[in-house]
Amino acid sequence: VFSSPEGYRLTPSRIYESSINISSYQKPISTLTLKDNEAILSVYSHTLIENVSGNITFKNASILNNPEPIIPYNSFNCHWNSSYIKFFIIPKEEKSGFDLLKIPINLSNNPNITMYIYINGNLSLSKIFYNINKINVTNYSGLTFYTDNLADEINLTYGHEKEILLLANNIKENITNISGYIYINRSILNVYNYGIPESSVIYYKHKLKHYNISLTDNYLYFNISFNSTNGTFGILRFYIYPKINKNISTLIYIKNLSVYKNFSKPVILPYKNLTINIIERPIKLNHPPKLKIACYIYNNKEVHFLALAYDSDNDSLKYFWDFGDNSTSTIKDPIHVYKNFSYYLVKCIVKDSLNASAKVEGILEIKNYTPVLKYCLSNITNNTIYLNISLINPFKTKILGYISVYNKNYNFYLKPNETLNLSIPINISDDVIKYNIIYYPIIKNKKNEKFEILYYTWNYERKLTSNISESTKILSYNINKTLNLNSSKIIIKINKNYLVKNYNITKSVKTFSKKSLFVYIFTTIFSFILGFILVYSNK
Repeated sequence: VFSSPEGYRLTPSRIYESSINISSYQKPISTLTLKDNEAILSVYSHTLIENVSGNITFKNASILNNPEPIIPYNSFNCHWNSSYIKFFIIPKEEKSGFDLLKIPINLSNNPNITMYIYINGNLSLSKIFYNINKINVTNYSGLTFYTDNLADEINLTYGHEKEILLLANNIKENITNISGYIYINRSILNVYNYGIPESSVIYYKHKLKHYNISLTDNYLYFNISFNSTNGTFGILRFYIYPKINKNISTLIYIKNLSVYKNFSKPVILPYKNLTINIIERPIKLNHPPKLKIACYIYNNKEVHFLALAYDSDNDSLKYFWDFGDNSTSTIKDPIHVYKNFSYYLVKCIVKDSLNASAKVEGILEIKNYTPVLKYCLSNITNNTIYLNISLINPFKTKILGYISVYNKNYNFYLKPNETLNLSIPINISDDVIKYNIIYYPIIKNKKNEKFEILYYTWNYERKLTSNISESTKILSYNINKTLNLNSSKIIIKINKNYLVKNYNITKSVKTFSKKSLFVYIFTTIFSFILGFILVYSNK
């Protein structure tokens, strides 16, 4: 990953054994490692992992067989096809990290994999690791462009994209700043997704101080400052794909290069340019893409759409969404909020570079589903409160669900209209109780297998009453009662409901008689007159 002097580069070509160290991070992490015609899904968290769910989409890679859990499990539910997998698993033993799933796959050139993995209901930070293959490092020291290897010239077929890296190779000096212009013929090549590569040592080792990267009609400008670095490392990354379908060559070249060490001393570095040979592609040989769409629904109205597209020609794809309410989008995986509860005809069209397309449409019902019948709070003591909640399955199919309260998860199955009562202990840390509910429909929609609702999720916030004190969170009631008593014997009885436990009750009684009242009034008046006489005599 550009961090070693030898110049390691992540590629999916040849296979080498490797190890990866995962450092502590508050957000859960999921990794997918590709090797030996299989993908290993691993998960890590700073808390014990009680359940894992999610979906993985493969482009330029296909699933060959049933995905298999690596760990023992209490429950495992999985749906898959050649380019997509959706799963939910409850491990038998709770740990903070483990290899979870083994997926047999077949990799093509430039595989593209998208993951949405939820650990204990929280979206994880997903990373994909390919097999490590050494760059063909030469004795050349300077800047060069890198694609699949160190080369001065590459071929690029129309309809395909290519990642280009500007690489500092075998740099002897400790450089701290580099700037310049990369000239690209924008009438022939489209340029997008440019920035500093995350695999570069100047990025992930927090050496980066500041940078400015901008794209114009003629060039890509960069000015990057970082802490002292030498060796082999990535400086800039950008993607290109041809705009025209014919045999033509174009040059990507560097101008006005400035390099400094210690932020002030100039350094002279040689650099190489890159020739792009665009290869014409016959339209008759093109294969149209394939498409399936999925979504999950948040709080009944916010819909997260997923376009699961595959193109056997490895074309760059464009997406066109129609949400059925006069709203559209060209984002691959858009988020759309509906204003009204109703039925909507959702359409998605995907097109490749030669305008071959695939279309999926389906009716989406936006309905005000309520998973909670009722709830209440009880048994407040020593910063602990019980959330008593009644859940219901409002759907016409069985669901696999769970409720997550402060990183504690409770899993369950419910039949249609079946209810479940739970009493969940919570350690009170603030005046708001937050919990999340997710329902996975178990039965797939056989009428339209290309349009699938993955799950429904709801977030709730419940404020505690003001009667709970800020310091102790003890529920208290102040009751004052004045009684005229004719007897010297007083008996006080306090009844409390046997269903309510752990109340702290304090009692105090103050009494006075008529005689003591007359003495109190006389003493007060006498003291006032005496004080007045003393003040007057002093004057």
